Amino acid sequence: MELLNVNDSEKMNHAYKLATTLSKSSIVPSQFRNKPDDVFATLILGAELGFQPMQSLNSIVMIQGNATLKAQTMLAIAKARLPDLQIKVVTATNSVTVSGKRHTSDIEFTSVWDDVRAGAMGLLGKDNYKRQKLNMYKWRGISDVIRTICPDVIMGLYSTEEMTDVEQSKDVETQVYDASQIDLVEYVARERSEHPDWFEVGGNNYKFQNGKLRGKQMHEIDRDELESYHIKLEQREEKSELKNWETEVKQSIETYLERIETQNLED
Repeated sequence: MELLNVNDSEKMNHAYKLATTLSKSSIVPSQFRNKPDDVFATLILGAELGFQPMQSLNSIVMIQGNATLKAQTMLAIAKARLPDLQIKVVTATNSVTVSGKRHTSDIEFTSVWDDVRAGAMGLLGKDNYKRQKLNMYKWRGISDVIRTICPDVIMGLYSTEEMTDVEQSKDVETQVYDASQIDLVEYVARERSEHPDWFEVGGNNYKFQNGKLRGKQMHEIDRDELESYHIKLEQREEKSELKNWETEVKQSIETYLERIETQNLED
């Protein structure tokens, strides 16, 4: 389907009629059945991504009102549109490292998924992670890399796996690690050595080591969520309850938000 022009009433009417017909079919995913408006919106988004109608309905997943793409779809789109894209996956016993690079723009990024990161996010108790942990790590890493170095290709959409984990992990107890099994101090020291940009205050890649956002990087978090968390830190600061690591986090959020605001004003 060619890119739909919202100002072209004839094409939009045709697309809506198609959406209405598809919504009545048993062949479409259950989330779209008898929901012509959702099908219509998905067809428009899919057209912008270069999808045919059925490809849109099978590749785009709605989670809590957010459109997401399956990680495999993200990878397929990126490879199809960026011949210079290089993705490398290295699997170890309990970790997967995914590296990506766009040669023509010299943009590169590395994502590491392991038991510490997944445990901090409350994911290890989930069935998918119990049954195929390394496979989940691989696709989470791939979606991290593609969203970071190819945002123009996937229109900034999050992966289905990521949004599903965010929703489901709210009810999953965070895994508690035995210090004899994992040395967290050593782990963080290793991260600081291998990824110094994760510890640059206010940087896009700044990685939260503690608190509710632990394991996430600054660019992965919705602005509203950052602002909400910042307000809570300000309230703790007023009560003189702010810990040292919380002070760094507060400063990082402030710096990041100020830079975003400045960029928006310039644009």
